[in-house]
Amino acid sequence: MKEYDDSKRTLVTGGAGFLGSHLIERLLERGDEVLCVDNFFTGTKRNIVKLYDHPRFEFVRHDITFRCMWRQTRSGILRVRFSYPLSA
Repeated sequence: MKEYDDSKRTLVTGGAGFLGSHLIERLLERGDEVLCVDNFFTGTKRNIVKLYDHPRFEFVRHDITFRCMWRQTRSGILRVRFSYPLSA
């Protein structure tokens, strides 16, 4: 996982969907660092493939209904400024 500035990091679950991918584009335009989590159940890789090389974008393929072992900070919490839960 990349090192991010906590003050500008945003988590978008369901980010490979139509709404999520457009939201991510806007967040990147305003300068946010975005962590996108999606399992491609309803979203598609096609919606986010153009963002893969963006320096402030990271994608994790994961189903949020299952436990995920995130690299922990000292507090044990994945630190983000905002979270947009667009996964259903």
